[in-house]
Amino acid sequence: MCIGLPMQITETGFGYATCEGQGITRQVDTLLIGDQPVGTWVLTFLNSAREVISEDDAIRISNAVKAVDLVMSNNGEISSDGMDTQSIEALFADLTDREPPKPPSLIALEKSRQKKTCAIKARKKQRRLKTMPSPLIKTMIEQYGYPVLTTESIDDYIQSQDECVLFFTENPTRFPESDDVAMILPELVKEYGNRFSAAVIAQESQRQLQARYAFKEWPTLVFLRHGEYLGAISRVQDWNEYILKINDFIRSEPKKVLGIGVPVETAPTTSCS
Repeated sequence: MCIGLPMQITETGFGYATCEGQGITRQVDTLLIGDQPVGTWVLTFLNSAREVISEDDAIRISNAVKAVDLVMSNNGEISSDGMDTQSIEALFADLTDREPPKPPSLIALEKSRQKKTCAIKARKKQRRLKTMPSPLIKTMIEQYGYPVLTTESIDDYIQSQDECVLFFTENPTRFPESDDVAMILPELVKEYGNRFSAAVIAQESQRQLQARYAFKEWPTLVFLRHGEYLGAISRVQDWNEYILKINDFIRSEPKKVLGIGVPVETAPTTSCS
């Protein structure tokens, strides 16, 4: 092991200095650091002063060398009574109970990766927004920050939420009531004090996820608790009908989703006034 020793200059000459430290006196050359005044601390190695250091750095390095000496004096083993451990920890007081600082290169690398990850997520979100066929639904997503879920991302999302509502829009050109529900959904979330987190299902995943929740009409709001099914409300309803159904979901325990082909209970269809 190669260890540089901190020493303090006590006498100077042309191209050399007499230094003391670690209980020894040594003459070292100063060609690498130039002439330095008496009292300067330097880091020495092989009788050469390699670097000018501060007194604080000299103390820290000296303590580290003492810690190595403690370990080496016991054949590299720490005594079972803990005395050596306490002595060694005392010599590293500046490092005890604090998080080791990351090197600048690692910090820069982590920031670069975070930027790339954010950029990828932003591009994916933009692609999903572009697939939204309705400007009104797109505006709702952007204004309220609702995530757009795919078959790949839905499970992580619904498992991370206490209670949530999923908005299945289908194509508003074919099902114009989807635009109406896009205006109603934020008001429902507000009505329940943001108890339900809201998310929109991506267009490419709607039909596949429809099979999971087995509703038969569009648009549909699916309510979940910890990822488990509470119920669904399809098409546009009167405000009171929404409140009655959602209150029933809140009071009930999660239930098994009825399979495809089995009648699925939905709120009565009424005109939107």
